[in-house]
Amino acid sequence: MFWGLKHPDRLQHERAQIEELAGAVDWMGTKQWRLDDELRFTVDVDIVINDVTYEVALVYPAQFPDTPAFVRPRSTTTTRWSAHQYGPGGTLCLEWGPDNWRPEITGALLLQSAYRLLEAEASAVSTPVDLPSRHRQTLGQVVRGQGCRLVVSSHLREWLDRFPIESQASLVTHNIYHGSTDVFFVSEAKPGADDSVVFTDLPAGISTRFPLFVTKGTGWVFKSARLTGGEKIGDLQSLLAKLHGAGFAGFALPDTDGDTERKAEYIFVLLGSDTTCRAFWYMESNGGTIKECAILGLTSTINDRIPSQYAELVGKKVGIVGLGSVGGKIAVSLARSGIRKFVLIDDDLMLQENVCRHELDWVSVGLHKADGVKQAISVVAPEADVQVWRIRIAGQESPTSASTALDTLVTCDVIIDATANPEVFVQLAAISNSQERILIWGELFAGGIGGLLARSRPGKDPDPLTMRAGIHDFLASKEPAPFVHARTGYDVERETAPPLIAIDAEVSQLASVMTRFTLDALLDRELSEFPQSAYLIGLKQAWIFSAPFDTHPISLKGELMASRGPLRMDELPQREALEFISELVTERGNADSRPTE
Repeated sequence: MFWGLKHPDRLQHERAQIEELAGAVDWMGTKQWRLDDELRFTVDVDIVINDVTYEVALVYPAQFPDTPAFVRPRSTTTTRWSAHQYGPGGTLCLEWGPDNWRPEITGALLLQSAYRLLEAEASAVSTPVDLPSRHRQTLGQVVRGQGCRLVVSSHLREWLDRFPIESQASLVTHNIYHGSTDVFFVSEAKPGADDSVVFTDLPAGISTRFPLFVTKGTGWVFKSARLTGGEKIGDLQSLLAKLHGAGFAGFALPDTDGDTERKAEYIFVLLGSDTTCRAFWYMESNGGTIKECAILGLTSTINDRIPSQYAELVGKKVGIVGLGSVGGKIAVSLARSGIRKFVLIDDDLMLQENVCRHELDWVSVGLHKADGVKQAISVVAPEADVQVWRIRIAGQESPTSASTALDTLVTCDVIIDATANPEVFVQLAAISNSQERILIWGELFAGGIGGLLARSRPGKDPDPLTMRAGIHDFLASKEPAPFVHARTGYDVERETAPPLIAIDAEVSQLASVMTRFTLDALLDRELSEFPQSAYLIGLKQAWIFSAPFDTHPISLKGELMASRGPLRMDELPQREALEFISELVTERGNADSRPTE
């Protein structure tokens, strides 16, 4: 709703365009403006084709016109109308979406596109037609709804190619459980009783033991002034005797006799009044063994190794778009620095070839990178609140999902663009400018010769697009760069493009500086550690860099700051828009107050 307050002239233009369309065509039935449950402007329209009425809703998201409006059935339980639709009751995949959206596209154009799609498919029932489609998905988008996945390693793939036809073999498999997703690996094949093939390209962490193999167990804690002394306790009877002598005479282990599925393993914690603390691990399944545990961290603090002022970061939220080799490292480093709220957006999968320089490892191969980074953050900061969107910003996505993902970025204090993708940058820049959010972006140059990083802070720096223009002007004044910018996707390695050559250390250096940039912006100190808002950082002697760590600040202080500021609105459209919004709010309130039948 609030975009209508900021852009009243656009709201009036949308209304006029839909009125004009309704008067010019015969397929458009009733139309009604309203506010939906999320207080978004919505137009209910009936599209009539061959005496069949399609009840659609044209929905304007909160960030319109910077993000696309979309058309969907008014009822989410509606059967699927089109092959170009995101599931039954889902958004229609029209001629314009997140991947090719332009702010000048109107809702009226989307309604016309919806009519052309539905009319063509209705005609195709009797006469098949080839409908043009922009509905293409990446592998990550295709499998994100599948909770069971098998990863075929290089050695397994080669063996499968050689395996003779009309044969069978048993497999040794391993399952990594990632909450809602099970990812399976194969470490060995047994074509015959005495024939075994071991696939050695799987790391031992998968084929023999897991770094985070968690089992559910039982334990107790006991506290008593009589639980003192450091005498040796070498068996269960001695431990129980000590507990009974301390006043816990009624305690006994649960009875597991006859329960072959249950192997008893217990933890006992004994606390004395003089701060004495001892812990014991009892394993019934191992012949009744008991071991005393070393106790670590009983008196130490968690945050005593980072600056005290970083404590305020716990309430900050950071959004990261692109969880590739740069974005993944930034996310985990920020978690180590005290950030506890994240929004992670990326549709890409963690594959075998990503391991060489990604924050994640083989344990996460087969998982979406955003989900893997969420797990990595949870290991660093178990209390962290991490939202994950397996969405491709500016990609071919459902407009509903894409707009919702972008809306979550509005709740962030800082947005980080780790995609090196200009289309993504434009959308994030729009949010940064309109919602006054800090935007930080960076890019590693091919060959690892160096990188670019920049920030745009509302009230302190020019807006992102103005800054980008200033950076391009600076680069134009230098000799041509001997590299190609990574312009093909969220990470420097994509399915349809050659990988950008750089080693993990070079990626880590850029990620490290971008992390510091982010922390400096969040702390909002009177004097920033970075006097300029954009830098070229050299990692090798190449191009304009005279040596490794040669840094070139880019001064943008002279750029126009007027690009950030309140919109100038004509009085008449503003008044008309406010009156129209007031009517919708009143109608919505009346509808909510009416008793349900």
